[in-house]
Amino acid sequence: MGAAVTTVAGRVTVDDATDLLATATAHATLTIPVAAATDRQGRSNDTVDCPVSVQIRLAADSRRLDITTTLDNRARDHRLQAVFPTGIATTEVVSDGHFHLDRRPLQRTGGEHWDQPAPAEWPQQDFSLLADDRGGLALLNRGLPEFSTHAGDDGTATLHLTLLRCVGWLSRDDLATRNETNAGPTLATPDAQAPGPRTARYALLPFAGEPLAAGVKVQSEAYRTPPPSHQGVADGARPVGESFLAQQRPEVAITAIKCGENTRALVVRLVNLSDGALVESLTCGLPVLEAEKTGILETTFEVDRDPVAVIDGGRRVRVPLAPHEIATVLLVFAEEDV
Repeated sequence: MGAAVTTVAGRVTVDDATDLLATATAHATLTIPVAAATDRQGRSNDTVDCPVSVQIRLAADSRRLDITTTLDNRARDHRLQAVFPTGIATTEVVSDGHFHLDRRPLQRTGGEHWDQPAPAEWPQQDFSLLADDRGGLALLNRGLPEFSTHAGDDGTATLHLTLLRCVGWLSRDDLATRNETNAGPTLATPDAQAPGPRTARYALLPFAGEPLAAGVKVQSEAYRTPPPSHQGVADGARPVGESFLAQQRPEVAITAIKCGENTRALVVRLVNLSDGALVESLTCGLPVLEAEKTGILETTFEVDRDPVAVIDGGRRVRVPLAPHEIATVLLVFAEEDV
């Protein structure tokens, strides 16, 4: 069942309009019930005004549309979602998970008689997407872990991204997803109503072809962790312009770069998100003396594994990866270089 659609009057301002950047902001006021009704079977008849703004930002040569939504939250017991009709006919949604791309049905079925029936929403990490055999639309986010999908009457899918979920209790047994069974103590959590100004940041990324080959994961990482910049040059600093570490394959994600626990080696953790074996090539800004694939605890494997290879005078490291393999690679540099 689709939700009723209400049109809200507002105004649009153009904040930037240059050859490099265009930014526009829609301003409106949402009038919504102030809280749940006393019997918790519906919403209060009393309403409150919540000012909201939605800024869209498009940079030159960018593949994505950046969106920032700000709400002065004066209501309780409600969920705020951004809704995107995609026009894409599909039966599944793909979302970023823990070292894996999760594929789930567009709509959940069953579970009505479970102790805790499943809600309509799904968890995600960095993004979710809908696609067909031509391409699709990815919804990137910064710290927004909940989404849902719905099928329209025309057979196409809609993405719903939760921007704000306001609750007043740690657990309740009178929720549709609890079936009179608490998931924890019934404790009041007034701060979980998220009062006051709240900001959500997310982005839309259309793509052609298969999602990994189209670089959806790469684009998502670039959106979530924009490169910091600052001015200043110190004596003995290295010249700028050269990357310290670069990868090649869009099917591979780098999930960690850190110092070794028991060595001076640099630890690079990779995951092959694809269904096929491949070889990743790491290009290093400093020459690598040695490279080794280890376990996640950074200990040497007791059995033979596909070895990594240092080539091009130490500037490149070839890392064979099995389908969905999580690999921990130790890179050793010369002492004077680090």
